Amino acid sequence: MGNQIYDKVGQRKYLNKAESKLFLDEASKLEGHEKALCLFLYYTGCRISEALEMTPQRVEFENDLAVIRCLKKRASIEYRAVLIPQRLVSQLSIMTATHDTRFWNFSRTTAWRIVKKVMSQVGVTGSKATARSLRHTFAVRAILNGAPLNKIQSWLGHSDLSVTSIYLNVTGEEDRQFIKKTW
Repeated sequence: MGNQIYDKVGQRKYLNKAESKLFLDEASKLEGHEKALCLFLYYTGCRISEALEMTPQRVEFENDLAVIRCLKKRASIEYRAVLIPQRLVSQLSIMTATHDTRFWNFSRTTAWRIVKKVMSQVGVTGSKATARSLRHTFAVRAILNGAPLNKIQSWLGHSDLSVTSIYLNVTGEEDRQFIKKTW
């Protein structure tokens, strides 16, 4: 069940366009570190543990690039580069002035609670009300906007393209967007 975008009762594990907008709007109201964490997860599609490991040295501020260590690949040290929007670069740049090590010095549980709080405030519930859903949302958003599957694979740090291809299995409004392109 882990490599599917629907939970065990058939509910989406990603945010749709409207929910994504609500999440971003609410996350933007947060202050400093909490805001930056939510934006980083949303715009990079990284795992929460990968975000918490980020340091200023792994952000190319002049190129709007986050270099993320792939923590799922325990046998080797691998990195992936993901372009990030200027608004996130600016937020991280402000934090760099006070952090020479990690950007976020709190636990996974605290990070999880921050994301969960934002999801709750915008009325997102169930399997899609998690930090993990932001990773799924990133992938679905990339698919719907025509990003090549191999680029999405690279951005997410997947070893196997078949794992990335699960994001092609969208339904509802997302499926409608696909079919309209063929009409």
